[in-house]
Amino acid sequence: VHQAKEEFDRALKLYHRLLPIRERLDGDSLEVADTLHNMAFVYQKQGYHSESLRLYKRSRCIRECQCGKDSLQVASSLENMAIVYQEMGVLDRALKLYTR
Repeated sequence: VHQAKEEFDRALKLYHRLLPIRERLDGDSLEVADTLHNMAFVYQKQGYHSESLRLYKRSRCIRECQCGKDSLQVASSLENMAIVYQEMGVLDRALKLYTR
């Protein structure tokens, strides 16, 4: 809800509380990957590209292990990472991810 209302600081605060709980209960599950992905999106919206990429990459790794490299979940992570690189002006990296 906070993310949808663009209350990014509040959203991040909740995600930072949620993530260790999910990690403790679920390990490297899809729920953990989704939380990481959502956090990355919020950081992206705030312009924190390095942190966003770090979280998208971690989410992608979990999704690849859980769902396979050709899954829709992995494609979503790759697309969002490409958008971040595009926002940063690193177009060659973005293009590689778009065409993977």
